[in-house]
Amino acid sequence: MGGCGKLDGIAHRIPTGVYKLLLVVATVIWGLSFVVMKDAVDVLQPAYLIGFRFLATGAILAALFFRRLRAALSGERALDYLVKGTILGVVCYLAFWVQTIGLDHTTPGKNAFLTATYCVIVPFAWWAIARKRPTAFNLVAAVMAVGGIGLVSLTGSLSELTMGFGDTMTLVSALLFAVLFSVLLYGEEIGLRLVGGFALIFVAIVVSETFPLKSKAGDDAPALALETPGGPVVSPEPLGVLCARDADGRAAVESMQEEASWSKSGTT
Repeated sequence: MGGCGKLDGIAHRIPTGVYKLLLVVATVIWGLSFVVMKDAVDVLQPAYLIGFRFLATGAILAALFFRRLRAALSGERALDYLVKGTILGVVCYLAFWVQTIGLDHTTPGKNAFLTATYCVIVPFAWWAIARKRPTAFNLVAAVMAVGGIGLVSLTGSLSELTMGFGDTMTLVSALLFAVLFSVLLYGEEIGLRLVGGFALIFVAIVVSETFPLKSKAGDDAPALALETPGGPVVSPEPLGVLCARDADGRAAVESMQEEASWSKSGTT
């Protein structure tokens, strides 16, 4: 507990502007992630892709908060932490998984815009969980945030807001994100953050065991999955010719080596 108090003391000495800057950095990373993930889902299945992300995140969190995790999991409420942390991890995974499925069937701009609707949903979810009615300021701020993201993310007319499968899945993920954030706010006193790393690792292992590595082309091997992006660049016909030429070349070399060996033995 002494370590936690020391961390709290350090947090109080950090200027508020630093936290605001961190929020800006997080926003930039969040925006870029949609473009990167759009390219990634063209190669890997959403479930396995999210499993990798959670495994890496869980390992980082476990390393950063190792002492707090050890203290929480060795105390009397260890089982309570594990159960609630696992539930939190599952909900978090489902939100990201459904969002990635939606991204696979829509554009990054629409995916970002529709995901951000959780800003509007959170005050109502918080109202349902904590019985705390949202203020007018909360509602206006949420609407302005969604409107601003829409102006940045969308281009053209409002006809781009037509709902498809990917858009619907993205809205479902926004609802899951709203529930997740509301539970985090409501459960702050029970220390759910202490087992965040464990929950993410647990879910990543389950996902990796349940969904084998498959690319969109159906390749099972990781090496073949990494080769898949070359498909759109080189068509199958030239690839087949190159492979055939390579095979013929090896056969010709082997034939020449055999002839040389026979002639050599004949002269001796």
